[in-house]
Amino acid sequence: MAGYLFLASPDGRAAGLEAYAVGCAVLAVFNAVLVVRTWGLAPRDRRPTPAPVRASYVLFTVILLAVGLALILGVDDIMPWPLLPETSVVIGWIFFGDGFYFLYAVLRPEWGRAKAQLWSFLAYDVVLIPPLVAHYLDGVPDDLVTNVIVCLVVLVYSGALAVYYLFFGMREDRASARLREEVRQ
Repeated sequence: MAGYLFLASPDGRAAGLEAYAVGCAVLAVFNAVLVVRTWGLAPRDRRPTPAPVRASYVLFTVILLAVGLALILGVDDIMPWPLLPETSVVIGWIFFGDGFYFLYAVLRPEWGRAKAQLWSFLAYDVVLIPPLVAHYLDGVPDDLVTNVIVCLVVLVYSGALAVYYLFFGMREDRASARLREEVRQ
């Protein structure tokens, strides 16, 4: 995204967006350093990621990478609303980055590495579902109705997955882990 923001305008600089480009570049370097420095660290919770969560993360990885690439390449009618070409590229890079966020949890399938994505689902869903429903109720152009419905289905599914596994699905495992720990002592 930093590279795109630097190269977005005809004169080779993103007019007025240089600070955002620098910020994106700094964050990219910072995140790369974090990944390298923490790759070998074991999470506190080493239980395996539940199969439905892992399967969902595989699916989300594929969807996010595919949609992100389509947006970066300027494919029209991907989102539930029309986008300017520049906005499409920026959102595409965000989706592409999110795809790798889920891929990390797929490649390192320990519950301690998968929970953060579920929390981000909840935040994302709380922020996006109400305006997306309002957008649908306000009257979406016919060519974008399917996009809105698909987006809502994905958001509701991801929210349900997050609520279940963060608040209910792993509870039994926690109790079992405590019991095993007590028996071991």
